[in-house]
Order: sequence, then C-alpha cells, then structure tokens
Amino acid sequence: MRRFIQRSAPVIAGLAAAIAIAACSGAAATRAPSAPPAAASPSGPATMGMGNFHAVDGTAGGSAALKHLADGSYEIVFEDFSTPSAAHTNVILVKNSDVTKTVDVDQKAFLDLGPLKATSGMQDFKVPAAMMAGVMDYHTVVLWDTQMAHAVAAAPLRP
Repeated sequence: MRRFIQRSAPVIAGLAAAIAIAACSGAAATRAPSAPPAAASPSGPATMGMGNFHAVDGTAGGSAALKHLADGSYEIVFEDFSTPSAAHTNVILVKNSDVTKTVDVDQKAFLDLGPLKATSGMQDFKVPAAMMAGVMDYHTVVLWDTQMAHAVAAAPLRP
C-alpha cells in the first residue's frame, strides 16, 4: 500500500495542479464582461452644424444648430432665440449656404419643420423620418413667413 501511495503521489499532484489550473481558467471565463469604454457610448447629441440668425426681411436673434441624436434622428435646436412675432412663421431648411434675400429660397426645394413654437427661448424641431435621408444637404435654417411667402431671418449652419 505504501508503494502504491508513493507511486500515485506524483499523479495525484499532477491532477491537483490540472484541477487548479482549470478552476482558475473557469473562474476567468465566468467573470462578467467589463463595460465598454465610456468613449464608445454616445454621451449625447452631436452638433453637425451651428449658426447665428441674421435679418433677411425681418429680425431674429440667437443660434440654430443641427443635432444628430443618439437614436439616429436629427433635430434643429434654437438657443437664446428671439423674434418679434411667431404668427404664420415656419422653420424651414434650405440647401443654400446662406439666405440674404427671399429670392434665395427655392420654394419647391425646402424642408418644412413646422411652425415656430414661441417668440423666444430654446426650441427644438424634429426632422421627420421621411426627410432625414438628405438632411446633411441642407445648410441654412430659415424662418419662413407662410402667409407672405418671404424669409424673415436665416441662420447658416457651419460645422
């Protein structure tokens, strides 16, 4: 019996080492995966372009920005915005690099984001899903008087 134990000792030691190695490997394999680095997850909307309003046939102040949201959608955001009137005024996007007079706006080729919400303050206007495909081709936000068909003010969007 003593001889059996002496001969078996190296085998038992080897088995013990193999079990210990397997246990360590298994422990590492069952560890919860680490969280992705913070830089890999979006921290908020990305600004694709931004500009300040200037007068065209009316006045407005503040800035407009095109934001790309984490869900893939886009919106126009006004900050520190003000204008004397919101009556029959819509927010539109045009392909021009800027609008300095009403005739600069091609009335058949703009994206209409809907009516102005107020005469002042922060406002946001979602770009409808049907319009998102080419939104990066539009470079200026315009306040458009729908009754008189003229540009009130414009904000050229710069990267």
